[in-house]
Amino acid sequence: MFFKFIKQHLNVNHLVSRNINGIKVMIYVTMILAILIIAYKKINRIKRFKIARLKFELEPETEIMCEVS
Repeated sequence: MFFKFIKQHLNVNHLVSRNINGIKVMIYVTMILAILIIAYKKINRIKRFKIARLKFELEPETEIMCEVS
């Protein structure tokens, strides 16, 4: 279930590194990202994970554009 979640919802399709340390780092970073998206989802009362992920990705860009203009 964990790897299915990573592959489907976080779009991690392949490993960047082949050594054990690189794989551990990638799994830890992916888990941190998932926790941040889940927290964002709960704070903003968003029902679907994919919508929360999309808004989580786009919000910093939107804020930067508002700061620039």
